Amino acid sequence: MPAGTYVVAAHLQPSGPYMSAGERSVAVAAGERVEITLTVRAKDAAIVGALVDPRQGASIVQGVSGVAAAWSGANWAVGPIRPENGTYRLDVAAGVWHLNYRIEPMSDYVKLSGGQNVAVESGKTAVVPPPACDGQGWPHYRHRDDT
Repeated sequence: MPAGTYVVAAHLQPSGPYMSAGERSVAVAAGERVEITLTVRAKDAAIVGALVDPRQGASIVQGVSGVAAAWSGANWAVGPIRPENGTYRLDVAAGVWHLNYRIEPMSDYVKLSGGQNVAVESGKTAVVPPPACDGQGWPHYRHRDDT
């Protein structure tokens, strides 16, 4: 391996029970062999929710697909928003996660908020319902070929 400084991390299966505890910077001299230990963290917490329409009494929005994603440091958690019931689930390690979401741009709904920080403790579930509403009356742009 050529001499230099390398950034090393464990990239684990997203569906597995563990995630990386972070990257490590390692300096290596020419011809040198360096052993390092990478730490992993258990995914022992969760962020869950369902798309809700605050203009309809916070009713759950069904029939709209999307993606919920959260990141903390170099770790990501991504999961689908299920159109059959509007829910999502992200299995994460304890900590502060920045949560955001996207909904299908061709649907009749629009996203109402940006990302937010979510603190979740080990062994706990944080419930975060991302808001969306019927796009009627809201300024938004989408391409729809109705011909």
